[in-house]
Amino acid sequence: MYYVDPTGKSSGWSIRPQPGLGLTKVVQTLPTIESIPRAVSRFQALAALQESGDLDAVMAWANSPTTDPIHRLALENATDFSADSPTILAGASAMGWPQSKIDALFTAAAKFAG
Repeated sequence: MYYVDPTGKSSGWSIRPQPGLGLTKVVQTLPTIESIPRAVSRFQALAALQESGDLDAVMAWANSPTTDPIHRLALENATDFSADSPTILAGASAMGWPQSKIDALFTAAAKFAG
């Protein structure tokens, strides 16, 4: 028997209740936590952007004259993308995406084989 946070704010658990930490709900098995991939292949990234309907907007940003040419080169030539790369972070900022959007895209991208 384990105590977990019923709100999901804390991913921790305990064998004893920990009200100060929010660990008050009793469960028989610990919930699995899906890990977020930190890097994906070029194909996986583009496929996730296409599936989410964001590919055209990202390509428009990459081809904009105001976009740093290094970011354009990275998007055109990288064989893989890291979630914390300067290019990904600059593009996400330009799109107004929160970290949760980047995480969702990387999670979706990892599901594509290729």
